[in-house]
Amino acid sequence: MDVDTGVDDALAIMLALSTPALEVVGISSVSGNVSSVQAAQNTSFIIQHLWPQKRIPILAGASESLAGEAYHAAPEIHGPDGIGGVYESGRHSNFNSAAGSDQAVSAILEAVAAHPGELTLAACGPLTNIASAILTDPHTMGQLREIMMMAGALHRPGNITPFAEFNVFCDPTAAQTVLASGLPIRMFPLDVTERVPLMRSEIKRHAARCPRIADLIMRIIRFYVRFHRKNYGFDGVFMHDALPIAYLIHPGLFVFKDMHLGVDTSPGDTRGQTKPSTIAPAGPLVKAALEVDEQGLHTLFWQQLANP
Repeated sequence: MDVDTGVDDALAIMLALSTPALEVVGISSVSGNVSSVQAAQNTSFIIQHLWPQKRIPILAGASESLAGEAYHAAPEIHGPDGIGGVYESGRHSNFNSAAGSDQAVSAILEAVAAHPGELTLAACGPLTNIASAILTDPHTMGQLREIMMMAGALHRPGNITPFAEFNVFCDPTAAQTVLASGLPIRMFPLDVTERVPLMRSEIKRHAARCPRIADLIMRIIRFYVRFHRKNYGFDGVFMHDALPIAYLIHPGLFVFKDMHLGVDTSPGDTRGQTKPSTIAPAGPLVKAALEVDEQGLHTLFWQQLANP
């Protein structure tokens, strides 16, 4: 997994680690919702709080975009630390705290090489680390089974500008690099992720099935709920980054369309827009999720979180 651990990344991590059929071999962090170091700290906190017996490598990755731009922090959305202010500094050290894409890229490449044709990379943040890995060693990255990326907005407005989804906007060059790589990619854009809200009432209703996880979710969504209530009018949060993980568990929840996609890397108003490619030749096909079984996904989410 490659994450910029804010609230929806945390939900994705919880879903992945609650699912016996999935093995998480490592987690790299990237700057996005928070700095890459804070994202690694948040990831470590979640794992140690809920699964203290697990020993999963966590590496802090890229601290800026491929073009050297600073990350776009979102404290008003995810809270000052990215997870609602619940992270307790200094208690959690199960990661390499020296941020730098080289270490994360090396870890990604080593993991792919160790599992040729078997490893799926779930990209839940800006695509800087993954693009860097492709540019560093395209042959090894070609041994990935698939890349699952929560990214883009195809037939609806963006969520950071009218045109762009946040992960792509943070590093449009990286997103374009990944889309043009020819690697097998499944994209989960806002077109599906904004159809699956997680309501506070739902969390309370399922709390008895997984009390520790439900309690942590309620604590970390405090700022995120305020943002959604103000901007979307409902008492809950979108589950964005959890959707690629849900696909790995139950592919039948989604309907995909093969598309040639590109990213606007210009500095103008449409920076980060993901749209059908007009470049000739059009480039590799990407499988873009356009439909999701919302109720089925909710059922799956709580079934997996209730696993012992």
